[in-house]
Amino acid sequence: MMMSERQSSANLSNNSPLLRGSTLNQSIDNDVGSSVYHQGYNKRQMTRSRGRKRWLILAIVVGVAIIVFLAVFLPVYFVVIRRSPESASGSSTSGGSSGTSTSGTAGAPRPSATAGGTTGGDGSIVTLENGTTFTYRNSFGGFWVHDPEDPFNNNARPNEWTPPLNTSWRWGVDRVYGVNLGGWLVLEPFISPEIFQRYPDAEDEFSLSQAMAADAANGGLRQIEEHYQTFITEVDIAEIAGAGLNFLRVPIGFWAIETWGGEPYLAKTSWTYFLRVIDWARKYGLRILLDLHAVPGSQNGLNHSGKLGTINFLAGNMGIANAERTLDNLRVFTQFISQPQYRDVVVAIGLVNEPLAGNIGFDPLHSFSLRAYDIIRSVTGFGEGNGPYIAVQDGLQGLTQWEGVLPGGDRVMMDGHAYFAFGDVNPAPMVALAEDGLPGGTWPAQACSVWGPLFNGR
Repeated sequence: MMMSERQSSANLSNNSPLLRGSTLNQSIDNDVGSSVYHQGYNKRQMTRSRGRKRWLILAIVVGVAIIVFLAVFLPVYFVVIRRSPESASGSSTSGGSSGTSTSGTAGAPRPSATAGGTTGGDGSIVTLENGTTFTYRNSFGGFWVHDPEDPFNNNARPNEWTPPLNTSWRWGVDRVYGVNLGGWLVLEPFISPEIFQRYPDAEDEFSLSQAMAADAANGGLRQIEEHYQTFITEVDIAEIAGAGLNFLRVPIGFWAIETWGGEPYLAKTSWTYFLRVIDWARKYGLRILLDLHAVPGSQNGLNHSGKLGTINFLAGNMGIANAERTLDNLRVFTQFISQPQYRDVVVAIGLVNEPLAGNIGFDPLHSFSLRAYDIIRSVTGFGEGNGPYIAVQDGLQGLTQWEGVLPGGDRVMMDGHAYFAFGDVNPAPMVALAEDGLPGGTWPAQACSVWGPLFNGR
């Protein structure tokens, strides 16, 4: 500030007409007329300067008044005046619904098929982000909601027997009809074989990523993002809702959050598509179980963990370090999905998909589950409506091996995986009709007889 003032004084002494006039008056003796002229000149200059200052102050005051007016008026206009009464009355609470409503239809009137551009039922036209359209088909009473002025609107409902998103899901009362989005954000050769066929030596996402990274001419790792963009689309999610389902299981890998040196996965990219599927699920009234499908080091040494081979989670040289990284990943996911605008869509989180309990051991997995539980609940707090349910996977050992897991825990459930694929082969076609005349052939009855006693008794 002192340098600026000195520079201003120097400029005035050399260039100011006022000071040049004063110097001239001092150098001319007895020249009264010249002296009077310069005195008058000085006064006019000072008067003009004061006038400019007054106008400048007035302009500043007016500008501040305009800014204050806009700051008050614009939010009122967009939130209160411009917003339609239907949208205002049917919206969730600020940032998402509280999840405390008990009415199956509260705040979610069923629209007609011609309900306009923000909601619609069976036969309505949906416009996608790219401008293309498709006809929504849902014969089960479901309807979609998409309101750009209320992007976290939770009024959508997938069918008549599922509560809308703005109404609490009642575990043990409301029935889950779900589908797993496998092979999308975590690549598996038998689910998404085409991308692996480009690199025949690749056997998991680790080796596939290495091969792609070395093949810049064909797009490098960007090929994986192209897969994200096309393997699951909004139309798929709409058709899932239209088929009578109400839940999505979304497997995701740790590389959505971070990678370390030597881990070749496409980092911090699948997160974007996870956000996208949350938006789509909200639009069509579906709920999500987020599944940490692949953890650092591999929890089972199988290709769906991201890396085929050795288990390095809770076992091996880096087992403890990788377990700590996994806990941090769970913390990050939980902090995000527990925000008010997401917690009514992503209602459960799976700790680790299929850790191989027979190799790792039950005691290390119990200890890990307890640490994960403590971290998650330190983020969410306790009680219904505070963050997701916690799903503990059975480690491919059967549910009976996990009696008493996390006793007294807040909103904990077991995640059991039963398979026909690894037992005796059933060649019966699924398109055939069953004894009750419904599609599925012999498979529904087989599932009920084999899995029913195990799951229904728990």
